Amino acid sequence: MANTFFKSLGESERAHSRTLLHEAIPITGTLVSGTYAESAGTDTVVRGNNIKTFTHGMFQSVYDYPCVSSSANHLFDLTCGIVRKIPNTGSMATSFEGVYEHADQLYERVVTGSGLGQANKRVNIYNQMAQQLLGYDSNGDIRVFDRDGNFNDSDITSDADGRRGAFGRLQQKILDPVFINFSRLLVKDEIKKGSFQFDYGVGRYDKTTALPQGPKGPQIRISDSGAESSYKINSPAGEYGILKASEISGDTIWHIQISNSANGGTGLNVGLIYYQAGIVVLDHSRLHNVGGYNAASPSDDPVGGYIDAQRDMDGLLSVNAAMNLTSSATRYPTDGVALNAPIQNLLASGTINDMCDNYRHRICNIQFNNTTELNSTIYFCRGNHNEFNYSSNPTYLTGSQIRVKGGEYDALPRSYVTTVGMYSADNELLAVAKLSEPLRKDPTNELTLRVRLDY
Repeated sequence: MANTFFKSLGESERAHSRTLLHEAIPITGTLVSGTYAESAGTDTVVRGNNIKTFTHGMFQSVYDYPCVSSSANHLFDLTCGIVRKIPNTGSMATSFEGVYEHADQLYERVVTGSGLGQANKRVNIYNQMAQQLLGYDSNGDIRVFDRDGNFNDSDITSDADGRRGAFGRLQQKILDPVFINFSRLLVKDEIKKGSFQFDYGVGRYDKTTALPQGPKGPQIRISDSGAESSYKINSPAGEYGILKASEISGDTIWHIQISNSANGGTGLNVGLIYYQAGIVVLDHSRLHNVGGYNAASPSDDPVGGYIDAQRDMDGLLSVNAAMNLTSSATRYPTDGVALNAPIQNLLASGTINDMCDNYRHRICNIQFNNTTELNSTIYFCRGNHNEFNYSSNPTYLTGSQIRVKGGEYDALPRSYVTTVGMYSADNELLAVAKLSEPLRKDPTNELTLRVRLDY
């Protein structure tokens, strides 16, 4: 009988499978701000000890424990940027929602308020994230974040009276995003589509009276609901979805702003989520409108009803055009002092850390499911009736007799299978699979062992 110890496995002995494992990831506002003792950061501003700042001042890192501890796990980075150039557009087509006629006005306002260094840092951040997530167009220019993910649509529209210039709307471009970059520890292989949910405060925040986990007053829910079947694939970073806002607390004014008929009643696009990259791009101008013009009623404003004197000046899409947008912002947070200047002023007159502080303190809850992709190759190791009936183990024989026969000299040869070794083409051992108990093998039976290799 054949004395076989090695056997090649063909394609018919292999099968492949893919399993997606999901884990729920909750990040509460109390963890992001309010849980840990505070100390001064690199810019002398007092923050929780789980918030790490850097001398370059380009982003903040948030940990689940004081960041100097070896037990701390990195949760996410927070930063913001601004666009400097919109490619392939003339001066008319660079009109921006609100008070800016073109992107350069946004840049110049930041230069005036925070200095050239801060402005260029934000431009560099925008360009870096856009290169990674959007890539380049056919002319070699860096793409600009698009609100609906369609780079080929007509982005420029007129207002209700057909006016262009300062009142024309570049409705589909995100010119001043805030980025949340989640750590690979949380995201694993990707964020599960349709699972992302972000509860965000849109009211004023007074550190002396507000609850530690975030702002008082109205909140909105930002989610990618329905993204399982509507995600986009035109990104070099993988798949991404559109984030929409819906109301979860407050009064009907938020419903008017979010579900205005101009939005088709489907909620307002407020950002993008890149699933494999684990990056959320929030549209600052949609969350905290920069500029705007007076409208007698929400229906008079084609974008969604920006202006109402009764609305919180620091709320979602609610800035009155009469507000002095050039006034300097109060640094946030300051113990015992409310944020008197609206968050949109921080876009120009605050630092990146100021913007990050304000956004971070508005986080009430973030939750999503991550995804771990488990790929498996299954090998069917078959031992035919005339194979593997002998062993190469030196103890298999004693006195030229097969030990396991137990003295039955005329019995059929037999062996007991305990291990399967997987070898390379040049007979190098790559993997070992152990059986739970020895299996008897002799010429009267055949074995099929299923070995699964996960990676």
